[in-house]
Amino acid sequence: MRPDHPLASQPLSVESYLNAEHVHVSSRRKGKGQVDIGLRALGKQRRVMMRVQSYLVAAQVVRETDLIWTVPAALTIDMGLATSPVPFAVEPLAWSLFWHKSAADDPATQWMRKQLTTAARDVFESKTR
Repeated sequence: MRPDHPLASQPLSVESYLNAEHVHVSSRRKGKGQVDIGLRALGKQRRVMMRVQSYLVAAQVVRETDLIWTVPAALTIDMGLATSPVPFAVEPLAWSLFWHKSAADDPATQWMRKQLTTAARDVFESKTR
């Protein structure tokens, strides 16, 4: 959320989280995310007011509105956002790389996969230290 958001100065409760309006990042036009699955286990549902396909767009939207965005903490580094732990259980987000089997042995593809894997590991490990 933006640093001066009304919820930024207090711990989030399930109630305040559900009363807020949300932005959701997904490449799909419909469907639930990890957060929605966690809420469903509680019999709850959040109010998604905007759906975007880019984490950078979502960050810009929440910096300029009262919408809040639920995102892995490691992805909020240097985005100028206030963060708060989610007040309910959410399964960790799985990240995957996909490539065509014809590219599996290609040295350039292997190099790129290694670069991406190393960069992702560095970001997530630095955030948890």
